[in-house]
Amino acid sequence: MFLDRLETLSAINFIEPAIPRKVETGKSCLFIRVKADRLILTGGNEFVVKRATLVRPNTTVEAADPVKVAEAPQTFMIPRADLLAFKEMMKEHKADCKKLSKNDPSYLFVEVDEKEMTSYDGKIVYQQPKFEFKDLEPFFDVSPAAVPYIPVMSGDISAAVFGFKKSKQINITFTGDKNPIHFEQGDFEAILVPPVEREEDGNEQTTFGEDVE
Repeated sequence: MFLDRLETLSAINFIEPAIPRKVETGKSCLFIRVKADRLILTGGNEFVVKRATLVRPNTTVEAADPVKVAEAPQTFMIPRADLLAFKEMMKEHKADCKKLSKNDPSYLFVEVDEKEMTSYDGKIVYQQPKFEFKDLEPFFDVSPAAVPYIPVMSGDISAAVFGFKKSKQINITFTGDKNPIHFEQGDFEAILVPPVEREEDGNEQTTFGEDVE
């Protein structure tokens, strides 16, 4: 699946810091769901969950291989270590690909699927983790509710808003006393779980039990 290079790098930069660093469970992954022409990326820890939506561009290369598109899995995972390696590869290729794209637009894209991630002349080959795919999207089904105030940790706020564009506003939705806070900027979203939930519910509200180190 071909994706815009800069948009993909922005999405990874946005979500990756919230993914737990421990590697012994399936929690330390980027979760991807394919929905028509969109890829929905999610990841997070017990305090912050993030989501980014990428639109797959119409490329002549991908259009020429309809079988490959049809056989693409609906969900897959990328382990954090492989995601970091791909992120660094894209950063290294960024300047060269920008120059080359003036004569060949194909350099504006990277390719990502359940087995490989390709950028320019580099490729990351990885295996699907033997863990259950975690559906984090229900976290983002929020409804506004009036609250007097919500105590939050400054470090958690930093993790939630990291990766948003500084030049654009962020829409913030408060979902009620002791409930999550929703941050949204276009196709990038973050959920912040207030610390009061951790104290009273023993960290049982979310599907995650590990913090980011």
